Amino acid sequence: MKNPVKTILGLGILAVLCFYGWRYQTQGILFDESGISGQFETILDDVLDRNGVGESDVLKTQRREIKKDVPLPTLWIETERSVRLSPTIVLNDIIQALERSGIPLKMKVLSRNSRSGSTIVELGKKKNQVFQRIIFLTSGKKQSPSAQGRGGAVTIVIDDLAGRLSDIENLEKFFALNVPITYAVLPQEKMSRAISEKIHANGQEIILHQPMEPEDIQHNDPGGATLLVSMSEPEIQSRLKKNLQSVPYALGISNHMGSRFTADEKAMKIFLNSLKAFSKSNPLREDLFFFDSRTSPKSVARKTSLSLRVPYQVNDIFLDDQDDLATIKKQIQQLKKEVRRKGHGIAIGHIQRGHLLQALSETIPEFHKEGIEFVPLSQLIRSPQ
Repeated sequence: MKNPVKTILGLGILAVLCFYGWRYQTQGILFDESGISGQFETILDDVLDRNGVGESDVLKTQRREIKKDVPLPTLWIETERSVRLSPTIVLNDIIQALERSGIPLKMKVLSRNSRSGSTIVELGKKKNQVFQRIIFLTSGKKQSPSAQGRGGAVTIVIDDLAGRLSDIENLEKFFALNVPITYAVLPQEKMSRAISEKIHANGQEIILHQPMEPEDIQHNDPGGATLLVSMSEPEIQSRLKKNLQSVPYALGISNHMGSRFTADEKAMKIFLNSLKAFSKSNPLREDLFFFDSRTSPKSVARKTSLSLRVPYQVNDIFLDDQDDLATIKKQIQQLKKEVRRKGHGIAIGHIQRGHLLQALSETIPEFHKEGIEFVPLSQLIRSPQ
């Protein structure tokens, strides 16, 4: 006598197979996720509304049916909308809320890319399955730094991530500061991609920390991902492309070391032209900018960026050349003077320094009290146009 449980189970499996076979024959798909698409859109509508984006701020909405192997034949609805943001809305807060809202449906932020006057955010299950593409539009003209906050704007860039196992643990401590920070990730390290993913998931900004040739390379080895003055244009293009691919979500590039490279006009022209070429061939990486760490007083980065029409910005101060609490706090006070003088200030610190975190934790309330707003580096980038 046959086991009735096995018989029922077998019939159930056969019914499922018949259903999927029928669906594939009649619709060309195995999975229909159009219902999830609608559910996710409703959730995002609620998130936007709770963050101050009303129906009147949605300027354009387009939906299209997608059928694609991901890896099995699947149908879903891809929605693209253009959303106008008022200057009082903090984009990072919205993106973090969008990320959290997608967790129950296994959705996440797949990419975030800023271009002049807009930020494009894509959400979905995997890179080739975008459910929502939101184009956040700011005013055509960037706010002046002094308009960012009552007392100006300040950006902190944390350098040298991915070089040590302790970097991931230290990241959590910087996240706990609860201010926007831009993180410069070294390429071609074992943890480059994992750290980039972690920063991105936290809604913070990433740039590629590109190693460049220093003056004394014999005693200061930048590593195997370095750009050298002696390299040809194809060599620089190839290495830069490989490095950018190892640091996903990077919105720009800064130099790691590079005192010789950034002072060499020919090398910088090749590098910046390569950067422009990569941006043009990668729509989600348009308008990549260059941030000059200013490791050399002879740097030609500003002049070359302007001549080649590459968005750029320059570091004002290093916070922790000396890993001493009192000295770092003194540098932070110098940074505040820069903000008072010109409306904004940019400083570089390093992930592995022992006293930087404490210094920032103790002085961030002072910035808030004086009306100085912390902003990601991309908000202070100068357009060459």
